[in-house]
Amino acid sequence: MAAPTTGTSDPAEGQSATAVAAGSAAAVGGGGSTASPPTLENDPSLPPSLCIPITSSSSVPSDEQPNFIEIFPEEISNVPSSTLSKVLTDEDAPLSIWSDAALMYVQNRSTVSGSDLLQEACKREEAGVSGANNADRVRTLASAGIALLTQVNRGGDASASSTKDAKDIAQRDEDVRQASDKQFNRATKIDGLFPMTWIGRGLLHLTADRVDQAQFFFETTLKQCGQVLPALLGMAAVRYKKEDYAGALELYGRAMALFPDKSGSETRVGFGLACYKLGQVDRAKAAFRRAHAMEPKNVEAMVGLAILDLASMDETAKDYRARTENAIRLLSTANLVDHSNALVQNHLANHYFWKWAPVPGTVSVEAGSNVVTTSQPMNLDTGERVRIGVEGFESYVAEDEEEEDDDDAAAAGANTLRLKDAWNGESATGLKLWKKDYDRVVALARGALNSTTVKEMQAESLFILARVHHIRDEMEQAAKFYDRACKFAPHLAPARFGLAQTLIWDESYDEAAAHLRLVLGTSANATDALAALGLLEAKSGMDRRGAFSYLKKAIDLDPLNPDLVLLEALALQQQEADYSKSLECYRKASVLMESRGTSPPAEVLTNMGVLCHETKQYKDAEEYYARALRTLDEDGAEESSLAIDEDAVRHKDNALFWNYVDAGVRATAKGMVLTVDGPLPGGVKVGDHVKVGNTFESVVTALEGKT
Repeated sequence: MAAPTTGTSDPAEGQSATAVAAGSAAAVGGGGSTASPPTLENDPSLPPSLCIPITSSSSVPSDEQPNFIEIFPEEISNVPSSTLSKVLTDEDAPLSIWSDAALMYVQNRSTVSGSDLLQEACKREEAGVSGANNADRVRTLASAGIALLTQVNRGGDASASSTKDAKDIAQRDEDVRQASDKQFNRATKIDGLFPMTWIGRGLLHLTADRVDQAQFFFETTLKQCGQVLPALLGMAAVRYKKEDYAGALELYGRAMALFPDKSGSETRVGFGLACYKLGQVDRAKAAFRRAHAMEPKNVEAMVGLAILDLASMDETAKDYRARTENAIRLLSTANLVDHSNALVQNHLANHYFWKWAPVPGTVSVEAGSNVVTTSQPMNLDTGERVRIGVEGFESYVAEDEEEEDDDDAAAAGANTLRLKDAWNGESATGLKLWKKDYDRVVALARGALNSTTVKEMQAESLFILARVHHIRDEMEQAAKFYDRACKFAPHLAPARFGLAQTLIWDESYDEAAAHLRLVLGTSANATDALAALGLLEAKSGMDRRGAFSYLKKAIDLDPLNPDLVLLEALALQQQEADYSKSLECYRKASVLMESRGTSPPAEVLTNMGVLCHETKQYKDAEEYYARALRTLDEDGAEESSLAIDEDAVRHKDNALFWNYVDAGVRATAKGMVLTVDGPLPGGVKVGDHVKVGNTFESVVTALEGKT
């Protein structure tokens, strides 16, 4: 039973706060610039540096020394906020310089450092030691509140949130909002008409999804102060949250036209998201690309560009591999910049779920053997999924059962590992081996789950974790994660289909059918769901006409898929009257398998033999039974949609082919001799397979005594 495919890959998923972050960054440290003709003074080509006058008696400058400390924007990331705070305090810097320093931190994406600096400035203001005028005081308080909100919008620093669960993050964000509101209240007491405080309150409401209240503050600012950049971006975010993407696009465009430099990369990201929602994919990619060029560390720009590139790739193109690697490189870089970005982590987890990672060294294989000789020791654990050679042979690492063979191999200086399945090709040497790095997938998915409070994003993380358990055959754990994912995002069809699969495994057929119907409610053309529901309905016998309508629709959508035809055959074999039709479907599925270069597995061949037996096609039955036995003798490792114990058709004349029959006697085993209490059971002959107890199996080689 295969794990379902991936869920969403929407670059706008969980990113509506991007526009809020743009408004926050634009507002911190200033009252919000209004539109004016660009000049060198109000729109410089280079960002200004931070100049701190030296006033302390211990560092009075000489004639040859500068009388100020200058810090350039590219240097601020190397200056700890605690160090800068001490310098500003020692030099008794005015509050305006504290605000300018905090703005430089925020623009460099060091939101926590900027916020910490402003909180220290607010303490000086509250203690009355700043000596600042009311304008600087209210600007500092409003900036402090907005900087706190910037932490909420951007998820804070990675180190601060990577170890927290969703409840911790939600509580932290609420605490931050309350602290922010406190600063806005203090600013309002000093000057109730200061526009920066209005913008801050608008951002506060926006982070709490109180969209109408946020709109009031942004519109008031625009009416009273004109085209203020933070208010424009705030209104754009409001339009985006109200799903007025055309309105958001117009406002983002106006902000970029009026403030080409100050609007920054975040505004381009917002513009790109609005374009994507309007179906303007090429325009969205151009916006993300421009944002990335303006600010190479803009995580949202990297994510948007990578996802859209991956979605638009043609697998047959010559540059497919190079473009894919470039997109994954962007996502990996984004994860390095921000370890707490759930969208990045989920997409990387999904990528590594499908990716085969090469293992250093080569391997040698022998036909029909499940022991692989390696050129060097390979760090592989029992149960790990591996792939050998370019033909795509896949299996799992098994426990070493035969210690003597291992001792012989060790004595010969060979490194070996044992697989669950035997090599089904010719003997070969120098083959590459790959493995699935599911531990990395789990780490990324759990990191994403613990880094966000967005239910849809959490559901995606849970879905990825469920798929890992599913592929490892840990069905109970898979069912739990699928169920949680469905509760967080009821419309996540792949997670619901996975839940249905685990319920089928648990033989909870009615509940599985209910979930499959929900899947078809959101994805009407999901062929796997159609086929599975059709088979369940056919087995229940309650609505056979409806069952076969599901199966027919699935096959019509994907007529060359042998698994779908096999499911129709299984549904038909539920009633004796349909045996001929079932056999016809089996034969069709076998042809489709062989056209793909694979042979029908033993279960399929056996069912075909039984159906021929029942319909009195004895010669064909004998042929299919013989092919099934040969297949079992060759490798016995082929898999199909059939479950042997549940789906295989049994015939009264071939019961011994499947199960041991109780002989009705008790026996005592000693060495290689089995002593039976009483007469020998009738029907037992030399060559028969017998089973004693629950585990011991052997073959009868001789009979002595009376039957």
